[in-house]
Amino acid sequence: MAKSYREDYIRRKIKSLLYSDIDHLYQNPILNYQGVTKDTRQLYTEVVASEILKNLKCLDSISMIYRNNPYRILSHQERTIPDSSSNREEERIAITLLNKSNLGLNKKAGLGMVFDYQVPLKRTKEDKGVGKIDLVSISDDRNTVFLLELKKRDSKESMLRCVLEAYTYFKQLDSEKFKKEYNDICAQDAVITPAPLVFLGGRQHSEYINKKHPYLRQLMKELGDMKPFFITQEEAII
Repeated sequence: MAKSYREDYIRRKIKSLLYSDIDHLYQNPILNYQGVTKDTRQLYTEVVASEILKNLKCLDSISMIYRNNPYRILSHQERTIPDSSSNREEERIAITLLNKSNLGLNKKAGLGMVFDYQVPLKRTKEDKGVGKIDLVSISDDRNTVFLLELKKRDSKESMLRCVLEAYTYFKQLDSEKFKKEYNDICAQDAVITPAPLVFLGGRQHSEYINKKHPYLRQLMKELGDMKPFFITQEEAII
C-alpha cells in the first residue's frame, strides 16, 4: 500500500461501511491494509477491528439470503481437482481436503469430517457480489457444523478479512434449509458456526498469534467465540 492514512480516516471509512454496506464490508480493500496509521502508529487492521467492536450491532443487519436453488450441488460428488495450471488454487485445496476427509485422512482436532465444498449462497444465478462457502465439515459428535473460510498459503488477505467473510456467510445462510438438505449428515438441532481455515505460517496465522492484535481476538470472541483451524502444505496435497 503506497499511501498512508490517519486513524480518524480509517475509523470514518469503516463506520460508513458498517451503516451503509454491511453485506459487503468484508470485500472492502481497507480490511487488508498492512502497516500502521500515519499519526497514531496503530495497525490498520486493529483500528478497523476496534471500530467494528464499537458498532458491533451493525453486524446483526447482515441479511439472510433466501436461496431458490439447493445448497447441495450434485456435481460436487465427482470431486475432480482442477488442473494445477489454473488459477483455482483454493478450489483445488478444498477438494483435496474433502477427498482426504472421506478417506479417513487429514484428521484435524475438532474439525471432524469435511462433507462438501463451494456451497453457493446466491438467491439466483443473477445475484452479484455474493460468495460461496469454501468448505463445510461436521464434528465427530455430529453436534457442530463448521462453515470454513479457506485462504491459500500465500494469501495476502488479513485474518480480519477472513473472520468477517466467514461470519457474513454464516449470517447469509438459511440454516434450516441447509440442514434439511444435508439431513443424512447433520441433525436439525446441530449448531452451525463459522471458522477460518488457514495455513500455518501464512499472514492470517501470523496475525492471529501476534499479541499486537488484541482487537482481532476480541472481535472473534464476540462473534460466537470463533476459533480458527490451521493446516500445513502437506495436508493440502493428495
